[in-house]
Amino acid sequence: MKLYKLKITCFLMLLLPFLTYCTDEEILQRSGVVEGIPTTVDISVGTAANTAKTRSALLESEERKIYDLYLWVFNASGDVEFSREYPRSELYQAATDLETATGEKDKDAPTSMGLLKNINLTTGEKTLFLLANYKSDGDGLFHIEPDVLNGITSLSDLEKLKADLTVRTLFRPNGNLLMSVTDQVTVSKATQRIEVALKRCEAKITVNLKTAGGLTFVPGTWRVGNVPASTFVTEHAKGSDAEASWDAGGVKADSYWLSELFQFEGDATTTTTTTTTFYVPENRKLAKKMITPTSPGYNAERKGYDLRQKQLKTPVAGATGKPNLQNGKTEYAPDLAPYIEFTGELRQDMVTGTTPTERFGRVTYRIYLGYTSTEDPVNDYDIERNVHYTYNVTIKGMNDLVVEAKSDKNDEKEPAPGTEGLVYDAHRSFNFDCHYEQGLIRFKKDELAIFNSNGSLKSDAIISFAVRTPFCDKVVSYTKQELENLKRNRYVPSMNKKADTEWLKFYVHPSTLADNGNETMEYFSNTGANLLSLEQFLYKLMNDPGNVFNATTKLCKVTVYANEYFYDRNPMQANARKDKNLWKTFANAPDRTLDLLVNTSREISPDGQSRYHQAIVSIRQMSIKTIFINCPDGMRVWGVENVNETLDLDWSVKGPGEADAFYNKYYTNGWSNTWSVMSRRVGGWKNYTMPDPMSRGKEKTLWQVMTKVDNARLTLSKDHTNAALKNYHATYACFSPFLRNRDNNRDGQVQANEMQWYIPSVCETNMLYVAERTLPLTDRLYGHAPKDNATALFTSRAFMGSTNLTLSSPNPIIFIEESHSMTPLLNFDYQKGGAPGERTPYSDVRLIRDLGVLETTEGNSYHLEEADKELNKSLVNNWAENEYLIFRADNLPTNTTRATRAIYELPAHNENSQVNTIYQKGFEVAKYMANRIDRPKELNNPNKQGDYYYDTWSTLMSDIERGNSPCAYYYQKPDKSDLGTWRLPNESELMIMVGSLFDWDLREAKERYTFGGNLYPNNASNPYIIHSRTGFSKRDMNGARSFSAGYQMYADGYLRYVTTVDTQWAGDTNRLVNNRKGYVRCVRDLP
Repeated sequence: MKLYKLKITCFLMLLLPFLTYCTDEEILQRSGVVEGIPTTVDISVGTAANTAKTRSALLESEERKIYDLYLWVFNASGDVEFSREYPRSELYQAATDLETATGEKDKDAPTSMGLLKNINLTTGEKTLFLLANYKSDGDGLFHIEPDVLNGITSLSDLEKLKADLTVRTLFRPNGNLLMSVTDQVTVSKATQRIEVALKRCEAKITVNLKTAGGLTFVPGTWRVGNVPASTFVTEHAKGSDAEASWDAGGVKADSYWLSELFQFEGDATTTTTTTTTFYVPENRKLAKKMITPTSPGYNAERKGYDLRQKQLKTPVAGATGKPNLQNGKTEYAPDLAPYIEFTGELRQDMVTGTTPTERFGRVTYRIYLGYTSTEDPVNDYDIERNVHYTYNVTIKGMNDLVVEAKSDKNDEKEPAPGTEGLVYDAHRSFNFDCHYEQGLIRFKKDELAIFNSNGSLKSDAIISFAVRTPFCDKVVSYTKQELENLKRNRYVPSMNKKADTEWLKFYVHPSTLADNGNETMEYFSNTGANLLSLEQFLYKLMNDPGNVFNATTKLCKVTVYANEYFYDRNPMQANARKDKNLWKTFANAPDRTLDLLVNTSREISPDGQSRYHQAIVSIRQMSIKTIFINCPDGMRVWGVENVNETLDLDWSVKGPGEADAFYNKYYTNGWSNTWSVMSRRVGGWKNYTMPDPMSRGKEKTLWQVMTKVDNARLTLSKDHTNAALKNYHATYACFSPFLRNRDNNRDGQVQANEMQWYIPSVCETNMLYVAERTLPLTDRLYGHAPKDNATALFTSRAFMGSTNLTLSSPNPIIFIEESHSMTPLLNFDYQKGGAPGERTPYSDVRLIRDLGVLETTEGNSYHLEEADKELNKSLVNNWAENEYLIFRADNLPTNTTRATRAIYELPAHNENSQVNTIYQKGFEVAKYMANRIDRPKELNNPNKQGDYYYDTWSTLMSDIERGNSPCAYYYQKPDKSDLGTWRLPNESELMIMVGSLFDWDLREAKERYTFGGNLYPNNASNPYIIHSRTGFSKRDMNGARSFSAGYQMYADGYLRYVTTVDTQWAGDTNRLVNNRKGYVRCVRDLP
């Protein structure tokens, strides 16, 4: 037979299918045919949840991109006939060839399709296999050794090939999704083009949480279990053998992993839906045991769904009471079945008898994934490649939730039990933030249920409380006699009754007052010897009720004071030493609570996982939230309060004859800024005791004259001795620390070591945004202004222009919460109205507190010792000439950083994307500005302004998509070994550079660095712009990634901040306009 060697043009159209919603029916009807692309569709159809933004997923255009490609063609015997690798540069050419041949192109993802020309084949039956994005050293997450790929000689070799995850992460911030396709074709003389469509080797999963009416669910953390660590590059059909050989990990437990904890995403200003999206390799396991209508406990209405989570329980050896059972493995679900587990707090208003109560529940839910088969969903635990699964979860109660796996049929709604945690009902509750707080307690005598109708004490009376803190979780009860013994022991509890209760103090208002029912609280400064511990308060309730409860109304009135949620020693250890690292235990911990119980009402489940009790009073305090995990020497870390109780205040007021500048000039030292602007510090003045900011001579009663009690709340005071100065009062955001701190020594004066909570500066505020994924959704920086307005979050750093003489304390830098950008306050266009001096913006202020450092003496403050220092409160910066441009992320939790190192440009993204994060090791900033690609860097004269890349943000983004990023051509080493390793910074990185990099202005560099005089001037004319890769989501994205505005750093001498070029949000129409040209300063992830 004569063989013909045909030279043909093989048209490989790399059409990446959109991940659209998949129906249960279509999943069932799949038969492994590659052409069945509609089977890989979105699970959710036409519901509100489908439009909820998710910050974890890539843009759809980025999911389509191909960065590297390998092609094999096998003959009918399965042997290689043709193979070739196509690097990134050739894929750009392939895209151009396709546009030339057919007119088709993808402007948002140019390399998602292309024409591979001139493939030499023979006629006959062929098997084509294409593999894309398999290089971890090219931003990919999966990796296959080049020698392995080059050594493929047969189709059977490929079918055994596995791709391993190089980093165990659920997110794909660099894009580069692993893809492949196998296609059988017949090549004849007439064959000119062959079309193939790549499929992603992973599944995309979206989980949306909603609550039923009458409930409030505050989401906590979530994690995913049984995530595969590898995947086959070819698609394997599911079989029936016990070893699950069709999955790369089989049934080997060490081939699967449990993710770390993450926070949910969504809009904290609404309570409708919170969401998360992540990616996992396929995982398809057989049910351990089939759920059928005859299964014990099968609920026909629920169609057996609750059994998916059922665990086998075994007795606890030697247990005589509850808990006497322990949870074991699942009875029906496979041991390695994928699942998502999430926590949260559920609240519900109820009525217990005739008493209005509020029900709280700390709950944990687990949902096994899969559940999308049409014929038998209850026994389906499969997650398949190239499918986007969407799970809409509706929480209906403490032990009831609805899971919908979306389809085009009637919704399947299946209640699922499995709630674990603490549930309690409270007659009245107090929800305190983590700083110093106080509230007014009022309850009736008979609610204790320890007194007879005639007012006498019952013979079996017991008073109990439940306390839960990071150091203590117990219920303590006292009889009358035990309280008498406690008094004789000076209210020091015995070891078995010792509890962490010192964080609360009580002041009992005189029971004889006629106004026993009014809303007046006592100032902490005025409590004197009447300030009671919890044990003293319990004694008075039971053994001295006449001095607690009013004889007529039977009401007691008590002011309760909560200390800040801060510990310097373990309260449960006798003679414990101070420990500055204790913050790692109490920061980000669950709320600490104290409940005064109703007649010791409490229950516990047999497995000990669920508890219930009723409380007369429930006091809850949120923990300090921090974005840090370590505090190395030379670095200061801090925590933030959870909410802002002082909304919509003006920043400050300028008093008669006052100067403009109070030296609140630091980028990273918010405490010094705050102390200066509160005490009206001018020049080099500093004092341990704060003067009266209003110049009234009220220093000795300052805590009281700056605050007042209004409707049982401590607020800032508008009282002033001079009525003519109507705007000269304390109700301004700069005085908000008066409400977060306390007169701890109760002398009426404000000492420096009493002001622990302060207003953050620019760098500290930026870090709250950069690392916000560590924070619960409700703690993040969300604005509350109407849609046609914006919210100003005040920083304590004043405007300072091109010279040091232009400092203006009444004009602080603000963080615009809706756009996550900054601008001076006086550039802010949006106000609620009013004349100058009365123009109140929609505003926020969030205070922070140092962690990892303790005051050493009562009469001094480390803050004042550091008043004139810039403290690095972002990332570790060694401040050495050879490393001053390196920023390490070792002290940030991994769930707020990118797990994968980026080498090429980051995918297109907006400010809400997971791409807009820092690499977990940190990053390095380039020494110089980037040049145009036709002007190579001259290292003997690196800062020639005429050579710099200088263009608009939109033009820069277009250049990047065409493979012409100026950072791709940047180098700073003489041997050019760093060429091709640099990229544009994202917005988060640019924010860190703003606050911690002092070479933008050489005058400042000389102040900060001993080597500042050695640095090159950047030769950028003031004012100037530095571009980032991050686009602005509020602008029209044209259905894809075509942002019309991005984030930039604005710099003018000493002034710099990151803002978006969108003038509607930034507010400065003279400088920040959409066509503003700017420079590029590249970065690269640390190796």
